[in-house]
Amino acid sequence: MIYNGVEAFLEICRSGTFSRAAEALYLTQSTVSRRIKHLEDELGSPLIDRRKGERTVCLTAFGEKFISIAERWKTLLKETHQLQTIDNLKITIGAADSVTNYILPPLYYALFQQSINLRIRTHHSGELYSLVQNNDIDVAFVLQERMVPNVLVEPFLKERMVVLRPGRCETPHIETIVPEKLDPSKELYASWSPIHDAWHNRFWDPFCAQRIHIDSLPLLLSLFSKINEPSYWVILPMSIAFYLKQTNPCTIQYLSASPPDRICYKITQSYKKADTIERLQFLDFHIATSLLPIIKQYGTYIPPL
Repeated sequence: MIYNGVEAFLEICRSGTFSRAAEALYLTQSTVSRRIKHLEDELGSPLIDRRKGERTVCLTAFGEKFISIAERWKTLLKETHQLQTIDNLKITIGAADSVTNYILPPLYYALFQQSINLRIRTHHSGELYSLVQNNDIDVAFVLQERMVPNVLVEPFLKERMVVLRPGRCETPHIETIVPEKLDPSKELYASWSPIHDAWHNRFWDPFCAQRIHIDSLPLLLSLFSKINEPSYWVILPMSIAFYLKQTNPCTIQYLSASPPDRICYKITQSYKKADTIERLQFLDFHIATSLLPIIKQYGTYIPPL
């Protein structure tokens, strides 16, 4: 709790307002306010002068003096937290295939560097709900929202569905095109969800004989990487397009009539044991420090309520 308050205080000092600090920390403004209030209660003195009408934050005299202490404290708390949690820590993470391969690798690498006992399991979303419900895994990242007893479902990431074409784009910005200008006979088609399919069928004949239908993501990406003709196209989540753009010459385009965003959900047991809470707190720390800065480049993190 103290670490969260110190982190929020330093970010407010850096950014100048509660709203910008909340944005930088991927939190709601009310959460930042609560963390500051808890920190002030722990210290027994106000840090921020809450004057109405002021657009930027004003620190109290105590708050000014506390800045340098907070910097050192943050470092010590981080190191202490790592010492307390790494020994004999075991975390089991489950995720859908595209999530584990194209969204979570920065998190996996950060956890790998901590030398913890890490288990990664890849399953379909329905199977992951059962694994969480039965306490076989600590947390899972799924692509379907379901009502399952004793499973807490929280939106985690929202990302745009985009068009990807072979060939490097000459302009630095991402252009927007209308769906009708895309040749359906040149599409590499993948079914992402029933909602996506319904949107897709509004613009293109689902029985188009020439379209390539692929139900394997690795095959889809392998085939796409070998095509050099820019008239071919595929609709993908932004995280996968972002990954491919770093490894292949290709162009990302937005659609004027956008497909529904893809939402990734974080699921855990509703009623957690003390050791599970400890593991998830350790995981959340590394999500905040290692994964969210990457996610910000292609999607929108949805902070917990």
